[in-house]
Amino acid sequence: MSCYAATASDYTQWCLLTLSNYVMFWHGNNAMLWIINDNIEFNPEMNRLASLSRPDLNIILTTPASRCLRLLLENAPSVVSQQTFFQKVWEEDGMVVSANTLYQNISIIRRGLRTVGENEDTLIITVPRRGFQIEPGVSIMTIRKDFAQTIEKKG
Repeated sequence: MSCYAATASDYTQWCLLTLSNYVMFWHGNNAMLWIINDNIEFNPEMNRLASLSRPDLNIILTTPASRCLRLLLENAPSVVSQQTFFQKVWEEDGMVVSANTLYQNISIIRRGLRTVGENEDTLIITVPRRGFQIEPGVSIMTIRKDFAQTIEKKG
């Protein structure tokens, strides 16, 4: 299913009606969704990537992978250093991990994006000896929610 929305509000309403079998409303200032390349929804609260055109295509990321993707999206298109990943994703929770753990989580994100229909292998770029970034040409839209939280399963 494809959709043309005249306004961001129309697009938001369409997303709420078409994503999976749930109608979701979030509360709080940090509650948000990201729409990537007009094709993929990322819900960091649920660690979930979902196709907007095929709601049956969705994947739950690990919590660290979800945090890594959120960090990349928040800083796009800037390079996020490996040190920033370590601090924001693991050290704030008192964990120390190796660079290999970071690389594995980036791989989980890339695999998840392919699963939900992102055909562009360069969406996340590795910047040698510096870190990672979202490719500058990627379309990213943020949708903030200021509603009370309700999750209602559709019939």
